Amino acid sequence: MQGEQTTTSVDVITGQCWYTGEVTTRGFRVADVLNDATVDTLTMRDTVTGLIGNGSASVRWNLLYLRKSGIFMVIPKGTHEAPIRRANNYVAKDRFGAMIALPGHLLSGIVHLPSRSTPLTLLEEGSTLSPFLALTEVTVHSSTHNLAASRLGVVLVQRRAIESVQLTAQRLPKREAAAAPAEEQPLRDIAAKW
Repeated sequence: MQGEQTTTSVDVITGQCWYTGEVTTRGFRVADVLNDATVDTLTMRDTVTGLIGNGSASVRWNLLYLRKSGIFMVIPKGTHEAPIRRANNYVAKDRFGAMIALPGHLLSGIVHLPSRSTPLTLLEEGSTLSPFLALTEVTVHSSTHNLAASRLGVVLVQRRAIESVQLTAQRLPKREAAAAPAEEQPLRDIAAKW
């Protein structure tokens, strides 16, 4: 699989800019590419970028390198980009409702963490968690975009960018196959568990 030149469309938010383009994944998930400790940059192709919040003109780049340490969040577009790899690497995790604050953004959704994790696990530098973690069934509120809240399936958040976090006191039940899609589950139901 490593030789494949597969790509995934993503949106990337940093402290000052937004980026929309393609990431070469070579058959891996975007999360795997972001969490690869041997590479400090994310390579994007056919990318449009602009400054956050000021309505400036956008710029198109054929090839762009982003320093991973400057990324706040990455939003993969479309369906899961590597379902076979995901199935082969499945590790059972507990689900918690989460509210995460990033500079200029407030995210609420579900975070999947190893057993015995606490909110401090997300913030501690010495934690064994990956640098980027997945938040699912996400609602994003942005102070920098003057937009209505956005509902997204998955957002990959850089742990170092997290300013504060709150988790539900209890684990959420395992999701049933017939459960309602994220758009049909009111956020108040998740928030009520705090």
